[in-house]
Amino acid sequence: MQAVGKLAEGTAYLDQGKANRRIAERNALYAQRDATAEESRVRAEARAAIGGQLAAQGAGGFQMGTGSALELLKESQTNAMLDVLTARRKGRTEGDALRYQGAMAQAEGQARATASYFGAAKSITDMAKDYAGAGS
Repeated sequence: MQAVGKLAEGTAYLDQGKANRRIAERNALYAQRDATAEESRVRAEARAAIGGQLAAQGAGGFQMGTGSALELLKESQTNAMLDVLTARRKGRTEGDALRYQGAMAQAEGQARATASYFGAAKSITDMAKDYAGAGS
């Protein structure tokens, strides 16, 4: 009976590791979707800010798109792009970390299952030794 229990325990460990990996994969996808949404939000805010800058330049009497006004627009666009790249990197990093955690959870489940299977084999071997020894 102990061997059967060890086999069932090993199978449960395998299933648990696989389930944890699926959860981690789902969470990684969510992290990447959130990052994509953040990219879109940053881009929209940047467009609005740049539009506001252009309107302010025009209202202030500056010649729009030239000289220091142009430099300010370029700087705003550069900062917006850096923010987008930061959001993208963050999402990718979080996703990769979650996938790694999932792989480790699955590996742990496999290792624990293997240990349980060896325990079942030992249990059977011990039982056979006891049975062989009892008959002598």
